[in-house]
Amino acid sequence: MSGAIQPIDKKINISKKLNLNQTPANQTSNQNNNIETIEFDLTQNYDFTTYDLTEEQIIEITNLCKSEQATPEGVATEASLMANIFEIQKNGKYNGKEGAEGLIECLKKSTWWEESENAMENGPLHGNTITEQDKEIVRKVLVEGKRVIPKYVVQHDSTTDLIKCVNKDGVEINKNDPSSYIPNETVCYQDPKKIKGAESWIYYFHPNPSDPYGDPFGYYQKDRDKYGDFCYNVDDVIAT
Repeated sequence: MSGAIQPIDKKINISKKLNLNQTPANQTSNQNNNIETIEFDLTQNYDFTTYDLTEEQIIEITNLCKSEQATPEGVATEASLMANIFEIQKNGKYNGKEGAEGLIECLKKSTWWEESENAMENGPLHGNTITEQDKEIVRKVLVEGKRVIPKYVVQHDSTTDLIKCVNKDGVEINKNDPSSYIPNETVCYQDPKKIKGAESWIYYFHPNPSDPYGDPFGYYQKDRDKYGDFCYNVDDVIAT
């Protein structure tokens, strides 16, 4: 995950070892007459909500992801963000709908994403097209629950919608240069002339730092305090 804030090694190793035969956290199991203690950091969120999506719904979501992001890493990140926003900012319900139907309703009707309903039903904007890899990535992220950003990451903005970005030392950076951002330190300020209820948020990463047009992603500290840093490795999720 180039440029990303990686979970600590212990958590990465735990995530790769999870399987349905393991004993729940902080309990012991008897395997081949050996007592084994399985330890988890319970301040972290290891079980992302999953969604029972139809093939048509997966295609719709992939269309929207590809409207927003051009790379496999970006698609995985955008799909993860969609679930985060639905669960944290919309409390897992939109227009009375929950689960997969609620997620789809949120994506189409919330106005968070550019021309979302059009993109989902008619194909990606900006001349992008979806691939089988893109669809498989969305399935892994949302159906299997393998999000590639922590649950607290609920923001990304085009730099044209940011009035400024400032590092911890108070120096304003070039918001169009991904290398200028510092994870967990850079604060991004939304332009109130372009975004209703403009706020500031803390920078997390760029899904593809080599893309000069890519959006910065970020979060609010209160959400990070609540949910912790766990996520899956993007390279594993986008692997074919």
